[in-house]
Amino acid sequence: MRLIRIVVFLVLGVSGFLALDYSLSGRWTGRAVEGLTFAEYLRAMMPLPRGADRPQGLQAMLPKPPEGWTVHPTEPGDLDAFLPADRTSLPDEVLALLEAGAAPNPGSGVQTAILTYKRGGRQVIVQAIRHPAPPLAQMPLSDAIPLTPAMTVRGLDLAEAALPGSARARLFLADIGGQIRLNLLVSARMKDRDLVPFLQTLDVAALNDSVFDRRPGLGQVPMIVLASALGKEARAAFEADVAARAAARPTAEPATAAAPRDRGGSLFGTIFGWDGAEAAAR
Repeated sequence: MRLIRIVVFLVLGVSGFLALDYSLSGRWTGRAVEGLTFAEYLRAMMPLPRGADRPQGLQAMLPKPPEGWTVHPTEPGDLDAFLPADRTSLPDEVLALLEAGAAPNPGSGVQTAILTYKRGGRQVIVQAIRHPAPPLAQMPLSDAIPLTPAMTVRGLDLAEAALPGSARARLFLADIGGQIRLNLLVSARMKDRDLVPFLQTLDVAALNDSVFDRRPGLGQVPMIVLASALGKEARAAFEADVAARAAARPTAEPATAAAPRDRGGSLFGTIFGWDGAEAAAR
C-alpha cells in the first residue's frame, strides 16, 4: 500500500507539473493552449535523433515574407483576386482546383498550413497539406488540366497547371513523399523569377523530413532551377531529368509497406499513441 501511495503521488505530481507547464508554454509562445497540441509540447521536450533542429509545424516550413510583402493566415476573400468577375466563365474543374488551393481546411484527418502574401496588387497563397500516411496526397487534377515541369527547388520538382487566362492566376504544385501536397497560387502577372524570394525560404528539407518516404538529399542542394530561364536544349534536358526522377521513384504502395521512420520507440510515444499511430501508418 505504501508503494502504491508513492506511485500515485508521483503520477499526480508529474501530471500536475506537465499540465501547468503546458499551459504556460502556450502563453509564452504566444499561442492559445488549444493551438499548441500536447504532442507538440512533448516533442519540444524530447529532442528527436534526426531533424531536431527542423520546424515541427507545417506553417514554420512555408516561405518567409520577402521584403516589402505582408503575410497573414488565408481568408476566404483572398481567392477573389485570382478569379474573374463571372466565375461561371471558368470550367468547373478549374474553379474547384483554385478553391481547393485556397481552402484553409480541405478535409478531416489532415494537417494544413496556408498563408497569403500581399504586395500592392500582387498576391501569393502558399498551402501545404499533410496526410497521415502515403499515398494520399494525390494531385487533384483531371486530364483537362495538364502539368508542365516549371522549376526545381533544392531538388523538389514543381509543376505548373495549365489554367485558362481568365483565371488571373498561376498554380504550381509539388508532391513530397506522396504525403504532403504543396500548392502555390500566384497572380497571373507574376513571372517565375518573381517567385525566387519565396522559394529561397521554403524549407524543403523540413518538409522532406516530416514524411515517411523521405528522399535522400532532398532539400540539401542549394540550387533553384527555373525552366523558363533555360535555353531550348537546356530546357529539354531539364524536362527529361524531371521525367527520369519521377520514373525512378517507387510506385506508390499501400501504407503498410511504407518505410519505417527512424524516430525509435519511447515510453511517452507509447503512452500518447505516437508509436501506435506510426505503426498503423506503416
